[in-house]
Amino acid sequence: MNFHIYADKRYVVNKLKETPVLVLGNIFYNSDICIDKNDLNIEIWKFEQNSLANILNARNGFFAIISVCEKGLFAAVDRTRSIPLFYGRAEKDFFVSDDCEWLRDRLKETEMDPVSQEEFLLTGYVTGDETLFPGIKQLQAGEYLYAVKNTDNISVKTARYFVFDHKEPETIKESKNLFAELDKVVTDSVKRLLKYANGRQIVVPLSSGYDSKLIALKIKESGYENTICFTYGLKENYEANASAIVAGKLGYRWIFVEYSEALWRKIWNESERKDYFMASSGWTSLPHTQDWLAVKILKRDGLIDENAVFVPGHGGFVAGGHTPAQIEFSKDAADSIFEMIFNKHYNLMKFSDKFRNDLDFWKQRCLERIKVDLQKTESSLANAFEQWEWQERQSKFINNSVRVYEFWGYDWWLPLWDNDIVDFWLKMPLKYRKEKRFYKKYVEMQYEKLTGVKPGKFKKVKAALKNTIAESRLKKPLKFFLRCLRKTSDSLPDTKNTNAPYGKYDPEVIQEYRDVVLSPTGFGVFAFIAENIKLANHLSILDNDGECD
Repeated sequence: MNFHIYADKRYVVNKLKETPVLVLGNIFYNSDICIDKNDLNIEIWKFEQNSLANILNARNGFFAIISVCEKGLFAAVDRTRSIPLFYGRAEKDFFVSDDCEWLRDRLKETEMDPVSQEEFLLTGYVTGDETLFPGIKQLQAGEYLYAVKNTDNISVKTARYFVFDHKEPETIKESKNLFAELDKVVTDSVKRLLKYANGRQIVVPLSSGYDSKLIALKIKESGYENTICFTYGLKENYEANASAIVAGKLGYRWIFVEYSEALWRKIWNESERKDYFMASSGWTSLPHTQDWLAVKILKRDGLIDENAVFVPGHGGFVAGGHTPAQIEFSKDAADSIFEMIFNKHYNLMKFSDKFRNDLDFWKQRCLERIKVDLQKTESSLANAFEQWEWQERQSKFINNSVRVYEFWGYDWWLPLWDNDIVDFWLKMPLKYRKEKRFYKKYVEMQYEKLTGVKPGKFKKVKAALKNTIAESRLKKPLKFFLRCLRKTSDSLPDTKNTNAPYGKYDPEVIQEYRDVVLSPTGFGVFAFIAENIKLANHLSILDNDGECD
């Protein structure tokens, strides 16, 4: 009975009482970078669940931990699975790694799981503790495992030390006090970022959104000078224009990387891109390509420092970014939450009888992922929806985009996923989280404070109109009308996308399946499966040559 460990990313080996601890990433304890606290190792081997939960919950930052001794093996990921860990067994051997392809090779896994394949095609990722291969599991956000050697086998148990579970407060504090509390946790989070960066260049992927804007604002407020911003896409796109204005107001150097379909077409089939896919998917998530080309060019042209730290705006979700503005109740809570999740997330392509599994199957699978009691109340359903989104899409799909920076040899940090910020929003009233209303007001206040610029009147009118539509009975008919309009036109889904995504895919395939695939990401999952079809058993929507039937 043997343990096999492989870590190909950043790690530190500590020997505390002769037990090695591999820490991937970096851990904060309060305001200090902490990778050598004795209790991190000693308490692990007590195997006491309450103690472990307290130890891990008290640790901030972005990390994965693997520790092994004669008794067994312990592994954990942070609250948002920013550095994933995968595991599996073959006879009496147990394997753990942050490299899923290394694990697949050791376990001789060659047949993809058909259910996972279908889910991947519908969402772009695999939910729960599963991956595309049945013999490989993954630790979920806020989860740890311990594997213990017995007489003739290895027993493995997993447990959650953190679950994204919102609690509606009994009393609501005054807005000014809530703004002050939010500002403190955001400021403290940025302080931890700056301590981690330690003078290195910080690179902010700046868009037109609130999240990256807040990061740029708070870094500026801190006085940290070694900071630049960049954005990318089609020339003169609205994201770039807005980004340039914000960077200019803050006095930051701003870089624009122009995209085109021709540029994507030139590099898409190169071995470098395929190597990135193999390194980043974890056989769980569609690799993120939106930033990939921009970072490639920034590195190639020497526009950023070799030891730069990328700081994207991931994490604004916790402020209510995906909290439904209006909860639509079905006959019971289970039906309501399933409709919300399936319509929002299982939507990369049309659901049809070509899929082996029906809606009842996906309903059961979705509900199994939710770890809160469902009640037919607005706050309960919003909480369940956010929890599913945190565990699945945010942790496995959105945050996995940091693999881009690792691939090109750069570091990263996610300040909006700081524990203190997450804990703050988990106690905020639902009415303040809807569509990030409180958060947006806070960012606008910060922007005005640092730049003297007040939010534009048109922006307020546009937001009010959006909220009115979202909360009205017109929302479903309007969305249905827009879908019908697209079907009767020659346009592809999301043709206004500023990143020229259709340059990545074969034009003949795009035209043939434009009525099946509902987004550019949908063509991405088709391409990913087709590219790896030699490892896959075939879905009913793929023929034996790896092409759509």
